[in-house]
Amino acid sequence: MTRRHLHGLLGCTALSLPATANAQAVDADPDTIVVTARKRDETLQEVPATVSVVGQDAIDDLNLQSLQDVTKVTAGILFDNEFGRDSNRPVIRGQANILGESGVSTFIDGVLVTGSLSDYDVQDVARVEIVKGPQSALYGRNTYSGAINIVTQSPSGPLSGQVRADVSEYDRYEVTGSVGGSITDTLSARIAGRYYDFGGEFTNRTGGEKSGDEETVSVSGVLEWAPSERLRVRTRGYYSESEDGQSALFLQSSSENDCFEDDGALYAGLGRYYCGVVEPGQVNNNAAEQFAGRAGRQIDRLQASTLVDYELSGEETLTLVAGYNERDVTDRTDGDYEDTSFQTAVFTPGGFPFAGFPVPPFQFGYVGTTIDFSFENRTVTKDVNVEARYLLDRDRYDLLAGVFYYDQSVDSRDIRA
Repeated sequence: MTRRHLHGLLGCTALSLPATANAQAVDADPDTIVVTARKRDETLQEVPATVSVVGQDAIDDLNLQSLQDVTKVTAGILFDNEFGRDSNRPVIRGQANILGESGVSTFIDGVLVTGSLSDYDVQDVARVEIVKGPQSALYGRNTYSGAINIVTQSPSGPLSGQVRADVSEYDRYEVTGSVGGSITDTLSARIAGRYYDFGGEFTNRTGGEKSGDEETVSVSGVLEWAPSERLRVRTRGYYSESEDGQSALFLQSSSENDCFEDDGALYAGLGRYYCGVVEPGQVNNNAAEQFAGRAGRQIDRLQASTLVDYELSGEETLTLVAGYNERDVTDRTDGDYEDTSFQTAVFTPGGFPFAGFPVPPFQFGYVGTTIDFSFENRTVTKDVNVEARYLLDRDRYDLLAGVFYYDQSVDSRDIRA
């Protein structure tokens, strides 16, 4: 079992002068799009930073199904799912790292969230703001190359609703629905839900089941209270359950290694690495047998946030943002990606056989059962975000001062090895 606890307190002050913006919008005039890339409401054309925006109109018109689709219509960002929906590492402008967390953090309504959001319901999104470069420093940790801020839809107008359904090949089904609007003159609400199921595009030769299948159920709710023009309180909750089968991966034998040959001691003179283009292969693992049924990844996610905006005067605003995130991930994986299992093993520290066959206790370990080289582990991540900001907005300059508190705990344990 591994436990990790991280917390921090950060204060910052920023003084801004008018500057030229580098704005990109997919679906509208930058002069009319209001963004919060610098922790305040500004038109996209006025923001002195490189910001790309994909709004709800573009998501609908282009039939974008996920955040991965959203980033594909945005220059300068890579958001691919290499080993399933929970394994992507966003890369902005080629600034990437192999170890540790990504240099791009993701936010929902200004609240930092951990883990991948590939399963997120984009029909609940008002716009996605992608801040590129060091201007994203206002967002805090792990944003040295950029930040992705998802702004969710708010209830507005009279009570209304909609339902959408999408059916396509490979047994893909998706149903989304929402209802929301004004309840009273000062109170409005919105609730949205989604069911998504994908049967998988590839077939596992062992057992004949599909690989890479995906399923997600999610629900979200927003409640807004505006008793006056100076005060606005917004509370939002989101819960989702995702269950994906083992990724459609295949094993390329080490006999294919063709470069960096060793001296014959460990790899018998063969190559240590493979240099070249990996050709497609057959998916062939016994994950279903090893786990007596379901293998893959299960993710339960809970998010809650509250935003309070209070206008002190025509030039001064106080903002409080608080958020809580909980993410529970269980992984069940066939680690060798083969249809066979490891066999009985004998470990002999001094070589085998021992010289002279010493009397007991023998210096070796013997495993009397078959090792199936499967892994099962669970990780629970919880974090709390609290941010308070003071904004002074004047014609010749702006002043932003704030304090940010972050607390995270990670509890990880191996269930089976």
